[in-house]
Amino acid sequence: MEINLKILISSILTLITLYFIIYTVLKFVLVYIKKIRREKYPKNVVILHQFYYDENRPSLSVPCLKLETWLRVTGINYINEFTYLNRSSQGQLPFITLNNIEYHDSQFIIEHLSKVYEKNLTEQLSKKDKAIGRAILKLLEESLKWTIYYHRFMVGKPFHIGIPWILVKTIFKPIIKKSLFLQGYGRHSPEEVYHIGKQDLQALEDFPDGKRYLFGDTICNEDVVLFSFIAQLIYYDKGVLNNFLIENCSGLINHFNLIKNQYWPEWNNFK
Repeated sequence: MEINLKILISSILTLITLYFIIYTVLKFVLVYIKKIRREKYPKNVVILHQFYYDENRPSLSVPCLKLETWLRVTGINYINEFTYLNRSSQGQLPFITLNNIEYHDSQFIIEHLSKVYEKNLTEQLSKKDKAIGRAILKLLEESLKWTIYYHRFMVGKPFHIGIPWILVKTIFKPIIKKSLFLQGYGRHSPEEVYHIGKQDLQALEDFPDGKRYLFGDTICNEDVVLFSFIAQLIYYDKGVLNNFLIENCSGLINHFNLIKNQYWPEWNNFK
């Protein structure tokens, strides 16, 4: 019995050691590949590192869709590099490489590129509108986002988003469930979460009051973010919020189609 225990402990230690060796080697290889690729990137061209997506539908990642849409709106020259493993120094996607320098976080990237390329989509806004835009951004990224995540990973059907059921159940759902609980939305019932989501959508529907974009006839950063969230509800997250959007938010759908038709004409029409 004592011998078997020693063998078991020895085997476990061997496996742990082997794991760390493989992890270290893979990490070194990925860093080396990343370095070689950077040296081949063209100068003054944004390299957008993001998740793979079907070219006929939006990316499932709001930050990736938001950043690429912003690049298309501003006309900045960029090249996509699709990946799952190649992450930023902070372990995130998307990120960009510009002239061999890495920049991370979609919002910080937009702020940086706005200065570098002098492509400020908010310069025409008044101080009041900029303040309102900030509030809209937080409504989208700190409230509506969580109602979408709640539906997508806790209630919705995996086949709607094209992710295998086993991955949703074993990987995504536990992570999202913990995040939702810590954030607060996971402590509510589905009915309460959907109620919050409907209120968010109704507020976003009512605000433009007939304007072409959120603040008039010119697209701004907040329009891009709004578009990226509505794309998720239209193409992927079928159910309560999708139904509410279609039945009560014609303005949001018109806003979505306006941007889709101009900057993403290759997408299939949604059903």
